[in-house]
Amino acid sequence: MPPKHMQHYLKREVAKIKESFFHTLIENAQYGFSLIAPDFSVLEINDKMREWFPEAQAGDGSLCYKCFYSSASESPCPGCPAELARHDGKVHSAVIQKFTATNHPQYFKITCTPVIDKQRSFMGIIEIAENITGNIGMEHKFQMLEAQYYQLLDTANDAIIACNAVGNIILFNKKAQELFGYEADEIIGRQFHTLTPVETREEQHRRFQQLLSESDSESAKKVFSGVCLKKDGGEFPSEITYAVQKTNQDTTITAIVRDISERKAAEQQLQQYALQLEQEVTNRTRDFKYSQERLHLFLEMANDAIVSTDRDGTIVYVNKRAEEIFGYSRDELVGKNISLITPKEIWQLAQIGSHSSHDQIANHFGKMLESWAVRKDQTTFPIEFTLSSFERDEELFFTAIIRDISKRKKLEQQLQEYATTLEDKVKERTFELTQSQQRLNEKIAELSILTEISEALASTMDLELVLDIILVGATSHHGLGFNRAFLFLLNDDQSFLEGKVAVGPANAEEAHRVWSEILGKQMSLKEMLNSYTNQGAVDTYVNELVKSIRIPVHGEENVLTHVLASKKPLNILNAAAHPLVPPELIAAMRCNAFTVVPLIAREKVLGVLWADNAITQKPIEERDVENLRIFSSNASLAIENSNLYRSIQDKVTELNRAYQELQENKDRLVRSEKLAAVGEMSAMVAHAIRNPLTAIGGFARRLLKQEPANAATYKYIKIIIDEIDRLEMLLTEILDFVRPRELKLLPRQINEILDHTIEIFAEQFSLRDIVAYKEFAPDLPPVLVDSGQFQEVLFNMLRNSMDAMPNGGTITLSTLQEDQWIKITIADTGIGISQSDTEKIFHPFFTRKSRGSGLGLAVCNHIISEHGGYINLRSDIATGAVFDIYLPIP
Repeated sequence: MPPKHMQHYLKREVAKIKESFFHTLIENAQYGFSLIAPDFSVLEINDKMREWFPEAQAGDGSLCYKCFYSSASESPCPGCPAELARHDGKVHSAVIQKFTATNHPQYFKITCTPVIDKQRSFMGIIEIAENITGNIGMEHKFQMLEAQYYQLLDTANDAIIACNAVGNIILFNKKAQELFGYEADEIIGRQFHTLTPVETREEQHRRFQQLLSESDSESAKKVFSGVCLKKDGGEFPSEITYAVQKTNQDTTITAIVRDISERKAAEQQLQQYALQLEQEVTNRTRDFKYSQERLHLFLEMANDAIVSTDRDGTIVYVNKRAEEIFGYSRDELVGKNISLITPKEIWQLAQIGSHSSHDQIANHFGKMLESWAVRKDQTTFPIEFTLSSFERDEELFFTAIIRDISKRKKLEQQLQEYATTLEDKVKERTFELTQSQQRLNEKIAELSILTEISEALASTMDLELVLDIILVGATSHHGLGFNRAFLFLLNDDQSFLEGKVAVGPANAEEAHRVWSEILGKQMSLKEMLNSYTNQGAVDTYVNELVKSIRIPVHGEENVLTHVLASKKPLNILNAAAHPLVPPELIAAMRCNAFTVVPLIAREKVLGVLWADNAITQKPIEERDVENLRIFSSNASLAIENSNLYRSIQDKVTELNRAYQELQENKDRLVRSEKLAAVGEMSAMVAHAIRNPLTAIGGFARRLLKQEPANAATYKYIKIIIDEIDRLEMLLTEILDFVRPRELKLLPRQINEILDHTIEIFAEQFSLRDIVAYKEFAPDLPPVLVDSGQFQEVLFNMLRNSMDAMPNGGTITLSTLQEDQWIKITIADTGIGISQSDTEKIFHPFFTRKSRGSGLGLAVCNHIISEHGGYINLRSDIATGAVFDIYLPIP
């Protein structure tokens, strides 16, 4: 045991070594250090801090928020980590931004740790700065990649739709909005099968369930063809590529839809790649954040391994992180050579640098370098490190701050692999899409031809024009391109198949002349259809040939009757060797290869269509047969529609006439039913009121007789009596309206009844300044009328006309015979009847008068109906009302 003074000496020396060692570590570290006094003045800073913050000085009273943060305030910045650490005695961090001399931004993470003595007194703050510009740059780069990804998603040529596990739409890109006609807000949350026709939704539901039930390898990509439904109800053929992403939290089904044959799976794979990249970057950012938060102490709590050696490479110090990285305990490493865990070249570089000039040392020391290291289990891993050196008592020591970069290297490798894989898949998919687009263009051209011919067929109902269009469409070079076409139709009793019409040249010379003429004119398909159908009889030879053919349906089977019976097309490649083609048919048609398709409309066989290339001898392919079959379906419907059109035209006139009679009878029936209902109710009310009303009237008259004429109550009693009289008259009208009255029909001259009525009203007309005109047709036949009831009709109508002319006017009564009717017209120049009242004018109790009962015209209409006639109203607010009364001539 050494003496006590020796112990004190050794302790002081050890403390000096530790102080020197710690000071050297701080000066050569890759972090910036500063010691801040309680009043925020800077007491001590290392070289790295001076490099990053040249304006910072230690010991001159400079305040940290003045020299580090360039604050113009006289107090710490809002959210200052040093102020927070002084306040609560905890470690706080913040990120600040500075600009270099070249105006490039730099980002620093500042961690402030409070220094507290044993008495819990605040002594100052240790401030550690870390340059995180590279991390911010990586995050910015990821954000740009993410933005590019979403931009690619919105500018994609394909509709991209994402659904959750229950089929609800959660993503709907711009192309999908254009394609389906929905806004994103309209469709998000709705079921995916909303975009498919009703009849295919059950199949779509099964497809979703199948995708969800399959394993990841089975459901990686599924391509289906089908039909999609737009918002406006329009449908379009599509090809949909489905992809399923399953995670622990949820499942997503992504559909890439292309109009006709949308097949843009690259965007889906790009989305998966972006999500994986985002997850990787998120994990790495979380790891970085976790590590940075632990750097409140540089030595034992540092996130990087710190290893110090002497000149010979013997390890003299390792921190806790070094134990974790290399797998050794501290005791196992201290005293061992550094080559145990790192390559010798690192320390040779350090030793060379220690004997070099200051400029040469700067090329290696303090800079981040990459190499590899060895763990205790002899596995190697990539590292990045910085070297520094310090001297103590003329002895040279080296310090390395080492970081394990295995995850970063792995991530970089994965990113490279993802990028390479994505590029390969995009190229592969682009090639597939190009091939599909070429096939699509061919199909569109074929459909365009069929559409143009179908439109021409739909433009006419004339059977002869329809047949001409069918043949031109089958033989035109703009159409299906056959040399010749022959049309055979069943006769009326379905017993014979008869040739109707044909088109095509008789021989090669005629073909050359006709085709050259057509090509020279450069006519479109529509122009050719119009030109041919306007020429009249053409192609005499083939038309005479086809009309000479008449084949019994139930006779010996041949190619035409076989197609007729089977309802399926037949492509004959070698007629001479085919058992269904008789030799006489080959000789007549002068053709050894042809195709025959049935003409079927609404399950009804109409005939067959024969097409061949007898002139050019061009082989007929299956695609040609299929196009002809599709064409024949439209042609069949056009033929059937032409036949139906003729029969429909014949029935339209008959139906119109029957409908008019039915409507008239319906109106009369409805009016009669309404009158019956109103009559029954009115009769009940009238009988219930009449007796009490009679009693009131009797008592009122008795009171009137007892009162002198000059009494105050006399005029009031008189008003009561007048109103009772008016009510009794109204009740009488109601009972007359509902009480069945027997008609006493006798033959009478209508003109005489009208003359008599005008004489009765002559005085009233004069008093009201009304002029009556008569326009009677002579020699009218008599009609059967009840004179009293008919005159009641005239009285009602004339009174209405006078009420409509309070300032005078004219009334014109005229008669006329129309077929088996006598027409009586009463026209006035009064205020007329509005259009809205015209339909209700004959309804019981409808009136526009202030004191009318509303029964006058209803009674008139009832009486005329009982006579077997009817009343029409013609009214104009500007010219007055006109009533036409029609009575039948017996």
